[in-house]
Amino acid sequence: MKKKLFLPGPVMVSERVRKSLSMQIIGHRTEEFRRLLKDIVSYLNELAGNTNGIALLVPGSGTTAVDSMIMSLIRKDAPTTVVVWGEFGERILATTTLKTKKINVIRAKHGEALEPKEIIDSALDHESEYIVVVHNETSTGLAYRKLKNLASMAKSNGIKLLVDSVSGFGGEEIRMDWGLYAVSTCTHKALAAPPGLGIVLLSMEAVKDLETTDSMMPPPSINLRKYVEFFVKKTETPFTPPINIMFGLKASLEEIRIKTLKKHIEEHMEKAKIIYNLEEHGYMPLVEKPDYRSNTVIALIPPLPPKSIKTYLEKRGYYIALGMGVLKEKIIRIGTMGQITIEDVKNLVKQLHLLNKEA
Repeated sequence: MKKKLFLPGPVMVSERVRKSLSMQIIGHRTEEFRRLLKDIVSYLNELAGNTNGIALLVPGSGTTAVDSMIMSLIRKDAPTTVVVWGEFGERILATTTLKTKKINVIRAKHGEALEPKEIIDSALDHESEYIVVVHNETSTGLAYRKLKNLASMAKSNGIKLLVDSVSGFGGEEIRMDWGLYAVSTCTHKALAAPPGLGIVLLSMEAVKDLETTDSMMPPPSINLRKYVEFFVKKTETPFTPPINIMFGLKASLEEIRIKTLKKHIEEHMEKAKIIYNLEEHGYMPLVEKPDYRSNTVIALIPPLPPKSIKTYLEKRGYYIALGMGVLKEKIIRIGTMGQITIEDVKNLVKQLHLLNKEA
């Protein structure tokens, strides 16, 4: 029985990506490695519309990328607004608390979002220098599609916008040239590569700020100043990276490039639409407003106990996720990322129909 991962991550990868992982190791201080790193950074910047900035590869998970972004860029005790609409917003808050005590927290109910003006007004009331927000909340399946407006308003008010797009980048539209200060993501979500690398996209403003950030910097392994220095001066990473994961990432980025990012995002939308149609069969989207429903992580309130659904599907080779935190016993989460075809999605839906009949 073939396993099909419909997880919020990690995801299944293509045959080409799998083969690239078996390539022989190369030294990370060689010209061959520099070409590899340069190609990956170029592809990532192209996908992100990051014309003047830098894309950095930080060994670790998406959480590592988010932590390195917050810990490296936010000045010590700088007034900061943190937007929370799920578990990953809570994680952002926990990390930001390590850098500054002057935090303004704005919360929305799970599955709901806030208008850009609400966020900006609150940030201005607290004289915030930064806003940190989750673009695609993996725990609730909420995609914040007013990020462009928020970025424009933040920039016009002199506020720097830091974004966690771990499960959004590659499957939802997001561009650095909207005026974003920094964005964090990773390899093993919509970029359809194996886990092992966090990715941080920096605007040129963020790159320049790193040169003068206060002395309260994070440990070397997540200090983005070091990563920028090594890339700019040597086209290298400061420490040994997971080289074979880089081979896999390059292969997956090349596949997206050939297909085009537009088509890649449309494929996620098409798969998500099929799953959201389960609403007709009692699987209610946690996110009520269709405009905010994620293309990459679909969160549903099912008509049957979530655990029983998960167990039923696993016996048939389909792997989904339960909720997180207070939603653990209330929802199921279905990922559309990685090597999952439209046919795979239809087969998953068919299994859920059969389960409904059996119940």
